[in-house]
Amino acid sequence: MRIGGSKLRMRRGHGIVLPPGIAHQYAADSRDPWTIVWFHFTGARAADCAQALTVSREQPRFWVENTDAIIEAFEECYHHVLGGYTDADLVGLSTSFTRFTGLCRTLQRSPNTRRRHAQNRIAGSVRYLRENLHRKLTLAQIAREAGMSVPYFCARFKRQFNCGPIKFFERMKMHRACELLDYTEHRVSEIAAALGFDDPFYFSKRFRRHAGASPTGHRTQARH
Repeated sequence: MRIGGSKLRMRRGHGIVLPPGIAHQYAADSRDPWTIVWFHFTGARAADCAQALTVSREQPRFWVENTDAIIEAFEECYHHVLGGYTDADLVGLSTSFTRFTGLCRTLQRSPNTRRRHAQNRIAGSVRYLRENLHRKLTLAQIAREAGMSVPYFCARFKRQFNCGPIKFFERMKMHRACELLDYTEHRVSEIAAALGFDDPFYFSKRFRRHAGASPTGHRTQARH
């Protein structure tokens, strides 16, 4: 693929974000062709979408390991344009496109085998966090589960999620707290205990910092 005066080699699993107004040319290898899917998008938040994919003008390419999930998300987007651009279809398309770009971000891996192994370990650590929301975990415990030293784990995790592991873990807890407040009748103290907080007042303080309201206030707003 040629972009301006540069040449990039693309293969199955590669994605690329092309800035507007940049001349480009592409073709599949005749000996090993692949399917190309693409979106043209613009708008006030277009640059935010590109930034969320962690690409730049200098490095516009990314690589996704699970292409089947990406194709499925693309087909979901395409389904919404078949209805003639009704309001309902546009809302559905917007939601599906957000999911598509989210998958492109969360499924990104390095084509380099060694780097991909490290990324898979980080992904495994996220599953570990999700399965242990009821616990209080230290940074050392999380890094050990990933099989990495604490400094290396923190650097890799932040590079992949733009957030430290402990902060990420707390965000996961608060997201789960919102679900419990919205869809159950559990008391705030019970939710706090279920998420590994011994002190419900400290839990409420942390929740307010993330959600902008107290747990009780959030529950009231969500049900009106």
